[in-house]
Amino acid sequence: MRMQIVILILVLIGVSGGKAQAQFDDPLPWPWGSECPFPWSQLTGLWQITNTEAGGYFYFHLEGHFDPGERPLLRIWRYTSEGLLQSYGRTHVDWNEKVVQITLGPARDSVISYQMILRSYPNHSIRDGRRGNCYSVGGQVMVFTLRKIVDGKSVDLHYRLNRIRFSP
Repeated sequence: MRMQIVILILVLIGVSGGKAQAQFDDPLPWPWGSECPFPWSQLTGLWQITNTEAGGYFYFHLEGHFDPGERPLLRIWRYTSEGLLQSYGRTHVDWNEKVVQITLGPARDSVISYQMILRSYPNHSIRDGRRGNCYSVGGQVMVFTLRKIVDGKSVDLHYRLNRIRFSP
């Protein structure tokens, strides 16, 4: 009898797994968890990394029109806190993507390159007793992940970005 209950529970978990996957995207980086549709119209411009250890800035530039069938080019430059170009990269994006992955190669006089994963999440700061969602007044939070290889293992470091200014 116990074995039948265990099997039933496992089957129920397996059946509900598809629904859970459809409702929630990547559970990391916590506490954000479920990505919003990417805010393409608000991306171009200068963004500051909020973590002082990682420090620095990103400049994002989206080239292309907002046409559904088009795959515009996203260019990214990463600068140190002192304003020196550290790395850069480019990739074509799809308007339906919620996650942008790009490899940033080293700039001249730099040896730093890494995989970058860019995502947008609801701002979960509590306002009036309610949590935000992707379309709430609180807006979205931009988070990027640096994927590094350390001792043969992949290590993800998550940082929040704050917009400094829009592109002119």
